[in-house]
Amino acid sequence: MMVVCTATYPDFPVPFIVRECTGFTDRAKPDWDEMEKFAIDIAPVNFAKKVGFRSQEREPEKDVVPGMLD
Repeated sequence: MMVVCTATYPDFPVPFIVRECTGFTDRAKPDWDEMEKFAIDIAPVNFAKKVGFRSQEREPEKDVVPGMLD
């Protein structure tokens, strides 16, 4: 006979012989409230900037010294 533990989510198939369900909980693992206390708040990333290429009028370069590019 296969036993399925319904005290957890999702239900867990027990791979060994079980005589009685005691509702054992591991005290070394934090419960939900403790995990919420330890959690770090992360701010959402703002993707308001447009992504891609910009078309922009380029001005002629004024700092070019004549004869420098020869």
